[in-house]
Amino acid sequence: MVFFIFFIANLVLCFVVANVAKQKNRSAVGFFLLSFFFSFLVGILVIAALPIKAHTARIERGISVGKLSGETCSNCGAPILADALICKTCKAHTGTPKAVEDIKNTVEGSFQQALADSMKKKKR
Repeated sequence: MVFFIFFIANLVLCFVVANVAKQKNRSAVGFFLLSFFFSFLVGILVIAALPIKAHTARIERGISVGKLSGETCSNCGAPILADALICKTCKAHTGTPKAVEDIKNTVEGSFQQALADSMKKKKR
């Protein structure tokens, strides 16, 4: 009976290791098998030590993670990513990315709405 409880607990922990591996873009089946045959401790230690696969591969090859904006760098003429702060070729500043501007506009809009609401309450 005790063996059965340990076996079920090991299976559950192996699924946890497989889920963490999947989140890091690693082979969930491979890490499940690694943790099942050796130990879930070995599996979790190995996956914890490994970086996220997609980002490391892209960084090593120099491939950007974002989408191109259709613009080119004014300094070197290389294509610029939509969310880039600096040009990846010449390291020149490209300006504020669109995502940051969208967040800034949302925050400013929320702040202005809250200010207008508080002014209405003061008038009452």
